[in-house]
Amino acid sequence: MASGASGRPFGFPVRAVAALPLGAAFAGSALVALAPVATAADAPAAVLSTEAETVRPGDELTVTLTVTTPDDQPVCATGTLHGAPGFGTAPLEAEVTGAAPASVAVTGTAERPGALEFTAVVAYGELRADGTCAEPAERIEPEPLTVTVEPEPSPDPTPSPTVSPTTDP
Repeated sequence: MASGASGRPFGFPVRAVAALPLGAAFAGSALVALAPVATAADAPAAVLSTEAETVRPGDELTVTLTVTTPDDQPVCATGTLHGAPGFGTAPLEAEVTGAAPASVAVTGTAERPGALEFTAVVAYGELRADGTCAEPAERIEPEPLTVTVEPEPSPDPTPSPTVSPTTDP
Protein backbone atom coordinates (compact mmCIF):
# COMPACT_ATOMS: atom_id res chain seq x y z
CA MET A 1 0.00 0.00 0.00
CA ALA A 2 1.33 3.46 -0.83
CA SER A 3 2.04 5.95 1.93
CA GLY A 4 1.84 9.74 2.04
CA ALA A 5 4.40 12.31 3.27
CA SER A 6 3.22 11.77 6.85
CA GLY A 7 4.04 8.08 6.58
CA ARG A 8 0.40 7.03 6.94
CA PRO A 9 -0.92 4.58 4.39
CA PHE A 10 -3.61 5.87 2.09
CA GLY A 11 -5.92 4.12 -0.33
CA PHE A 12 -9.03 5.07 -2.19
CA PRO A 13 -11.23 7.70 -0.56
CA VAL A 14 -14.10 6.05 1.28
CA ARG A 15 -16.70 7.95 -0.73
CA ALA A 16 -15.32 6.60 -4.03
CA VAL A 17 -15.19 3.02 -2.78
CA ALA A 18 -18.69 3.23 -1.29
CA ALA A 19 -20.14 4.67 -4.52
CA LEU A 20 -18.86 1.99 -6.89
CA PRO A 21 -21.48 -0.64 -6.05
CA LEU A 22 -24.18 1.98 -6.57
CA GLY A 23 -23.06 2.75 -10.12
CA ALA A 24 -21.76 6.25 -9.38
CA ALA A 25 -18.47 7.89 -8.48
CA PHE A 26 -17.22 11.34 -7.57
CA ALA A 27 -15.25 13.32 -10.13
CA GLY A 28 -14.00 16.28 -8.15
CA SER A 29 -17.06 17.39 -6.23
CA ALA A 30 -19.61 16.16 -8.80
CA LEU A 31 -21.38 12.81 -8.60
CA VAL A 32 -21.02 11.05 -11.97
CA ALA A 33 -23.06 8.03 -13.07
CA LEU A 34 -21.03 5.12 -14.36
CA ALA A 35 -22.13 3.16 -17.42
CA PRO A 36 -24.66 0.48 -16.53
CA VAL A 37 -23.24 -2.99 -16.25
CA ALA A 38 -24.73 -5.43 -18.72
CA THR A 39 -26.04 -8.60 -17.15
CA ALA A 40 -27.12 -11.92 -18.55
CA ALA A 41 -30.72 -10.82 -17.94
CA ASP A 42 -30.19 -7.96 -20.44
CA ALA A 43 -28.98 -10.31 -23.17
CA PRO A 44 -31.23 -11.26 -26.07
CA ALA A 45 -32.72 -14.75 -26.02
CA ALA A 46 -32.57 -17.13 -28.96
CA VAL A 47 -34.92 -20.11 -29.26
CA LEU A 48 -35.31 -22.87 -31.85
CA SER A 49 -38.85 -24.18 -32.33
CA THR A 50 -41.01 -26.35 -34.56
CA GLU A 51 -44.64 -27.46 -34.68
CA ALA A 52 -43.87 -31.15 -34.16
CA GLU A 53 -40.86 -32.85 -32.64
CA THR A 54 -41.84 -36.20 -34.19
CA VAL A 55 -42.57 -36.63 -37.91
CA ARG A 56 -42.78 -39.40 -40.52
CA PRO A 57 -40.67 -39.77 -43.66
CA GLY A 58 -42.04 -37.50 -46.40
CA ASP A 59 -43.46 -34.95 -43.94
CA GLU A 60 -42.52 -31.31 -44.47
CA LEU A 61 -40.92 -29.66 -41.45
CA THR A 62 -40.21 -26.01 -40.63
CA VAL A 63 -37.79 -25.01 -37.86
CA THR A 64 -37.70 -21.37 -36.71
CA LEU A 65 -35.01 -19.37 -34.88
CA THR A 66 -36.53 -16.48 -32.91
CA VAL A 67 -34.45 -13.75 -31.22
CA THR A 68 -36.01 -11.47 -28.60
CA THR A 69 -34.78 -8.92 -26.07
CA PRO A 70 -36.11 -8.54 -22.53
CA ASP A 71 -36.71 -4.81 -22.91
CA ASP A 72 -37.00 -2.12 -25.56
CA GLN A 73 -33.22 -1.64 -25.77
CA PRO A 74 -32.51 -2.29 -29.46
CA VAL A 75 -29.67 -4.58 -30.50
CA CYS A 76 -28.26 -5.68 -33.83
CA ALA A 77 -28.34 -9.44 -34.23
CA THR A 78 -26.51 -11.50 -36.83
CA GLY A 79 -26.38 -15.25 -36.97
CA THR A 80 -27.17 -18.46 -38.76
CA LEU A 81 -29.70 -21.24 -38.33
CA HIS A 82 -28.02 -24.50 -39.34
CA GLY A 83 -30.48 -27.09 -40.58
CA ALA A 84 -30.09 -30.84 -40.72
CA PRO A 85 -28.90 -32.29 -44.07
CA GLY A 86 -31.42 -31.37 -46.75
CA PHE A 87 -32.70 -28.33 -44.85
CA GLY A 88 -29.89 -25.85 -45.58
CA THR A 89 -29.08 -22.77 -43.54
CA ALA A 90 -30.78 -19.44 -42.98
CA PRO A 91 -28.88 -16.21 -42.25
CA LEU A 92 -30.19 -13.72 -39.70
CA GLU A 93 -29.40 -10.01 -39.75
CA ALA A 94 -31.86 -7.77 -37.94
CA GLU A 95 -32.51 -5.02 -35.43
CA VAL A 96 -34.24 -6.57 -32.43
CA THR A 97 -36.30 -4.89 -29.68
CA GLY A 98 -38.73 -6.21 -27.11
CA ALA A 99 -41.61 -5.13 -29.34
CA ALA A 100 -40.06 -6.44 -32.57
CA PRO A 101 -38.43 -9.88 -32.33
CA ALA A 102 -36.56 -11.27 -35.34
CA SER A 103 -36.88 -14.74 -36.82
CA VAL A 104 -35.69 -16.92 -39.68
CA ALA A 105 -36.73 -20.42 -40.70
CA VAL A 106 -35.58 -23.44 -42.68
CA THR A 107 -38.01 -25.84 -44.33
CA GLY A 108 -37.37 -29.28 -45.72
CA THR A 109 -38.71 -32.79 -46.01
CA ALA A 110 -37.87 -35.55 -43.55
CA GLU A 111 -36.52 -38.31 -45.75
CA ARG A 112 -35.66 -41.32 -43.61
CA PRO A 113 -36.08 -42.49 -40.02
CA GLY A 114 -33.61 -41.14 -37.49
CA ALA A 115 -32.85 -37.85 -35.77
CA LEU A 116 -32.58 -34.41 -37.37
CA GLU A 117 -30.55 -31.86 -35.39
CA PHE A 118 -30.84 -28.09 -35.79
CA THR A 119 -28.44 -25.55 -34.25
CA ALA A 120 -27.94 -21.79 -34.35
CA VAL A 121 -25.40 -19.14 -33.41
CA VAL A 122 -26.37 -15.50 -32.82
CA ALA A 123 -23.98 -12.60 -32.23
CA TYR A 124 -25.31 -9.26 -31.06
CA GLY A 125 -24.11 -5.74 -30.50
CA GLU A 126 -25.39 -2.29 -29.72
CA LEU A 127 -27.58 -0.39 -32.16
CA ARG A 128 -26.10 3.12 -32.18
CA ALA A 129 -28.20 6.30 -32.12
CA ASP A 130 -27.28 7.00 -35.77
CA GLY A 131 -28.84 3.65 -36.78
CA THR A 132 -25.57 1.81 -37.41
CA CYS A 133 -24.65 -1.43 -35.70
CA ALA A 134 -21.66 -1.75 -33.41
CA GLU A 135 -19.37 -4.72 -33.90
CA PRO A 136 -21.04 -7.76 -32.26
CA ALA A 137 -19.64 -8.05 -28.75
CA GLU A 138 -21.46 -11.09 -27.40
CA ARG A 139 -22.56 -14.46 -28.74
CA ILE A 140 -25.36 -16.81 -27.75
CA GLU A 141 -26.16 -20.35 -28.85
CA PRO A 142 -29.67 -21.64 -28.21
CA GLU A 143 -30.26 -25.21 -27.09
CA PRO A 144 -30.06 -27.51 -30.15
CA LEU A 145 -33.39 -28.86 -31.39
CA THR A 146 -33.72 -32.53 -32.30
CA VAL A 147 -36.64 -33.80 -34.36
CA THR A 148 -37.27 -37.53 -34.52
CA VAL A 149 -38.29 -39.08 -37.83
CA GLU A 150 -40.20 -42.26 -37.01
CA PRO A 151 -40.47 -45.08 -39.53
CA GLU A 152 -43.77 -45.66 -41.30
CA PRO A 153 -45.82 -48.22 -39.42
CA SER A 154 -45.82 -51.59 -41.10
CA PRO A 155 -49.22 -52.57 -42.43
CA ASP A 156 -51.15 -55.12 -40.42
CA PRO A 157 -51.03 -58.48 -42.10
CA THR A 158 -54.29 -59.36 -43.76
CA PRO A 159 -55.72 -62.40 -42.09
CA SER A 160 -56.02 -65.30 -44.48
CA PRO A 161 -59.48 -66.74 -44.79
CA THR A 162 -59.98 -69.83 -42.69
CA VAL A 163 -61.61 -72.79 -44.28
CA SER A 164 -64.11 -74.47 -42.07
CA PRO A 165 -64.30 -78.19 -42.41
CA THR A 166 -67.41 -79.48 -44.04
CA THR A 167 -68.96 -82.78 -43.27
CA ASP A 168 -70.01 -85.02 -46.12
CA PRO A 169 -73.46 -86.55 -45.77
